[in-house]
Amino acid sequence: MNHLEKQSIPRLLVTYSLPAILGLVINAAYTMIDRAFIGNLPNHHGPLALSGIGVSMPLTTFIIAISACIATGSLANISTELGRKDFKKARQLLGNALSISILTGTSLTLAFYLFKMPIYRLLGANNEILNYTDRFLSILMIGTIFSILGFVIPMLIRANGSPFVSAMIMISGAVVNVVLDWLFIFKLNMGIEGPAIATVIAQIVVTITGVLYLFRPQSVLKPQKEDYRIHKDNFLAIFSIGMVPMFNQLSVSVAQIIANWALQNYGGTLYIGAMASITSVVMIATMVLSGIAQGSMPIISFNIGRNNLKRVRETIKLSLITCFIFLTGCTLLIVIFSDNIVSIFSNDNQLIQIASHGLKLYGALMPLMAVTTLLPGYLSLVGYAKIAVNINIFKQLIMYGFAISILPLFLGKDGIWIAQPVTEFTTLLVSIYFAKRYLFQAIQEETL
Repeated sequence: MNHLEKQSIPRLLVTYSLPAILGLVINAAYTMIDRAFIGNLPNHHGPLALSGIGVSMPLTTFIIAISACIATGSLANISTELGRKDFKKARQLLGNALSISILTGTSLTLAFYLFKMPIYRLLGANNEILNYTDRFLSILMIGTIFSILGFVIPMLIRANGSPFVSAMIMISGAVVNVVLDWLFIFKLNMGIEGPAIATVIAQIVVTITGVLYLFRPQSVLKPQKEDYRIHKDNFLAIFSIGMVPMFNQLSVSVAQIIANWALQNYGGTLYIGAMASITSVVMIATMVLSGIAQGSMPIISFNIGRNNLKRVRETIKLSLITCFIFLTGCTLLIVIFSDNIVSIFSNDNQLIQIASHGLKLYGALMPLMAVTTLLPGYLSLVGYAKIAVNINIFKQLIMYGFAISILPLFLGKDGIWIAQPVTEFTTLLVSIYFAKRYLFQAIQEETL
């Protein structure tokens, strides 16, 4: 608490962001490695298998959306209560977050098995890849409860004052996943089921390890039995902030469904595999972005609780500049090494050619994501969550859905990839407008 109030902002941002970045990037990396292993399955099944799991992305994004809501909402609210020195409320929020995670995970698994085939058709799985999608998701969805807990618990540990431990727990799960991927696919010849089983086991490892650390005797916010009873005000407090990343990811999920249909209509099955490769690469960059956003949130929330707006302004400014510089570097790497990057996912020349060209167009305006990702989240912290949600819905569901459906009619297959930079540029203008009108005014600063 003393560090959050008095330590220099650059040092605090590194302290809180670096563990988050490490954990998120490692998890994104093992998702990328999952797809790389699957894309290189023997007997020429790799490209179709990659498309099979590519079409499942909207469902996995949906689960991430729910997890992000619980995790981000809990982290921000716990940090605010710690700033107010209300430890009882902070502990209650932590217990409620665990209860909500367990109930939600169980419900999603049951819903999936009740409506499996309609879900596959909604995702856009055609007969060519349906078998791969079913074999992968039927196993992966068994572990939904651990997927959510594996996302939420490290965030709760970070709120508990242990950001480095949080990252190490996430990294341990990633290492387990990668090792088991290799073992199940190349040694035990388990096919596409191997990565799904490996992912579930890794999430169980993260959950168990996190629970053991969270409930150690010296834990600052060790919840009591009564803290697990879900209270309406706690649920609403978590949701009010968590709905920003949740609706962002939900709109991404819907946009991915639209994209799956557009990819099949304008490109074909291989284009779904190419998009899976491209989004895996871009995900590494966006995880760094998310890590900085997550690292800045407890700093901002705590100092909002203390009404120290100067430190709030400094944190926002430094976060935006850092993310913009990083994403600019990523864009340059993509332009120079796109062929080498996408070849990780397949040795199929046609797929490599499609994905390499698509990656250059898709990531052309990636630096703009520094603004379009961070500013909506910061708006929610100063009381404008609905505006933040609407910006994200506009970005992913309205603008991207419209662009990827319409642009190919005029630009051909390139329109599929150009839809993303067009979306980023349009959302940049919208984000800046609302930030100037609400965010900068709320923190008593005309301009950053």
